[in-house]
Amino acid sequence: MTARLIYGTGAYEKAIELAKSISNLVYEFGGEKLSTDDAKSATQKMIFAPIGTDVFCVVIGAVDNARANATDALLKSIEEHPDFVVPILWANGLDGVPPTIRSRCSSEWTNEEQGGEIDPKCVRLVNAALVSNHTETLQVGLSIITDSSTRDMLRGFANALSEKSFDNPKVALLWLRVREALKQNYTMSKTEALGVICI
Repeated sequence: MTARLIYGTGAYEKAIELAKSISNLVYEFGGEKLSTDDAKSATQKMIFAPIGTDVFCVVIGAVDNARANATDALLKSIEEHPDFVVPILWANGLDGVPPTIRSRCSSEWTNEEQGGEIDPKCVRLVNAALVSNHTETLQVGLSIITDSSTRDMLRGFANALSEKSFDNPKVALLWLRVREALKQNYTMSKTEALGVICI
């Protein structure tokens, strides 16, 4: 089975949930930062199957908060792992994951805080932002903020943006900007929040 990469809000929890749905035997390596030693330990664990187990999972992360030595240590093992192990990597965001890791995994975006269907207003907002239609971006963005909050607008924007191809440089740039904005612990003003999505 191809290695999996889960990224976004709640990625760790989603990775554990996926691992437990595949096997009762789950090994975890790393945390908010993945060290080189963690990566080497995960690689070693993938070599031999525990006795009496058909398949097991190795959960590794956060790969976006790892030094190059750590991610390099994983490359061969996640590409050429035995059939009895399923490597599941997780990251807070895709922008910090090296392309060498992304190319070896099946990627899945998650946002546990943003449930339900994508708001059509947010889809319209993303489309306006991607073509740099600042007038529509400001109008739709203000409308969403008025009905909810700046944080909810940015979360909805991220949810809608996740449906776009990250091969588009504008999508990747907006994803990075929104992710950084959502890390802030203070309430952003309307101007600040709208400035994040106007490129």
